[in-house]
Amino acid sequence: MEVDKPPALQVRYEDGYQDGPEVDARGITAEGTEFSGIQEFKKHLLEQKSRLAKHFVSQLAVYATGGEIQFADRNEIEQLRKIETKLLGCFGNLLSQMKSKREGSQSLLDNTSILFGSNLGNANAHNTRNLPIFLAGGGFEHGQYVAHAEDTPLSNLFVTMLNKMGLETESFGQSTGELS
Repeated sequence: MEVDKPPALQVRYEDGYQDGPEVDARGITAEGTEFSGIQEFKKHLLEQKSRLAKHFVSQLAVYATGGEIQFADRNEIEQLRKIETKLLGCFGNLLSQMKSKREGSQSLLDNTSILFGSNLGNANAHNTRNLPIFLAGGGFEHGQYVAHAEDTPLSNLFVTMLNKMGLETESFGQSTGELS
């Protein structure tokens, strides 16, 4: 029996897509649920949104504070999970409503750029690298993770957004130009 060759991982960097190593996306979850690819895994995760949110927020807290979550932190993490889940739910609802409204031949979301995130990657250290940023709408190519050079200022995204809206500008704040 011939086994399908796993697809190559593709990551978009500022200078374009790069093929990575072949990725076998089959696996088994800790509970024993088998999945044959990324789509089945995604479906499995979405069936457990509350659990996914809890673990996601816990990992964000570890990253943001630079320290492991202790047993004594569980109440604060649960409160943070509730807050973050509500915030992201509101953001998702806003995007859904904007997508459903027509503006000419396109949706309101297609004609609007919405930026959601934080100006700190590690709040405990006041670090402004690796910022958690979501960009929706505005005719950008979405549904991907985009990695830029570590020293790329967030304001380069603002320049890109302004230019995409037809407000030609070369700089904004500490920008060094547009994102590529």
